Amino acid sequence: MRVREKTHIGLFFAELSTHLKVPIAMLAQTTAASVPPQTAEKWQEKYAELQAKLLSLSANSKQLVAEHSGHFVIIDRPDVVIDAISEVVQAVRNNTKL
Repeated sequence: MRVREKTHIGLFFAELSTHLKVPIAMLAQTTAASVPPQTAEKWQEKYAELQAKLLSLSANSKQLVAEHSGHFVIIDRPDVVIDAISEVVQAVRNNTKL
């Protein structure tokens, strides 16, 4: 029964996400981790897949690339994080798209 419930919940959220207009600003890094090239390639593919899923959760989503940053964008590029938060706040206040 639990599997069925999870399936229904998953379908519910998939359907709901096509109608959401909640602003989502996703920050992406540009510097890859120090791993072997083959591993980095696999990670990059999965990372791109997960980013696409996140962006698809709302009709009002936007990806921002934080140049010269690694996984911890908030540490490497706090200016980009502040700009992203400001954009989301303005979109909510003005009821506009990102």
